Amino acid sequence: MTDTVFDAHSPVPHPSQRADPVGQLPRSDTVWSALLGYWDVLPLERRGHSEGIVVTAGSDLGWLPEVFDLGFCVTFARDVEPDELLVRMGGDPGAAVSLSAAEAETRELEDEDAGPIVRVGSYPGWAFAVEIWGAHGTRDEVVRAVSAKTEAVVLLRNANAVKRFVHAQDGVIVCSFDVDLPHLRTGSDPDRLLPHMERVGLAPEIGPDVDASQAMLSLAVSAFGVGLPRDEVQSGVLPASRVTTAAGE
Repeated sequence: MTDTVFDAHSPVPHPSQRADPVGQLPRSDTVWSALLGYWDVLPLERRGHSEGIVVTAGSDLGWLPEVFDLGFCVTFARDVEPDELLVRMGGDPGAAVSLSAAEAETRELEDEDAGPIVRVGSYPGWAFAVEIWGAHGTRDEVVRAVSAKTEAVVLLRNANAVKRFVHAQDGVIVCSFDVDLPHLRTGSDPDRLLPHMERVGLAPEIGPDVDASQAMLSLAVSAFGVGLPRDEVQSGVLPASRVTTAAGE
């Protein structure tokens, strides 16, 4: 058997995508655990391709489609406090209550006409807002308000499998596209993220072996370093409020 050798700068495939017998080791095996541990500490730019399959680098977000299988919309704002993000999205921090994901879902279903419920929190360098059902964060006026004097990223996957990626800066949408049609981009600088899109398999067009949802999440992590505290979002409680019209609209 010939060992696979990587130089100091080459992309390294995920252990599960190795073509050699190591990739077939059971998950309980000590070697498998060591390989996964090595992968976890690799810089994002070293997590590369294997056998033509695009590796998803978005380990901090890749769990979202499984946990929120009926859809999600996550809005990130750089260097903004969670309360400020809530205000920019049209919420009232003074009326916020601590809710779990299940509680937020129940309350929203009880009165769907009252506006979507968002739960807010922080991740190093970013504030985030999570919607389970809605797409409030993708509305142009909301994106403009959230990104005023800062930078925003919005990730949407709804129950109809529509997936959308939006990046905005200083109140201007820089790049926005349907993740299943990533070559049809709009915005003030639609090619700004092209190197990152190529890396995750979304450019020049989406690759045949690419999971569009995971590629979208990987793009956000690779290009912006965003993430979510999984325990808090999935099973913990976060400040939550209904949102209506974005601030300034």
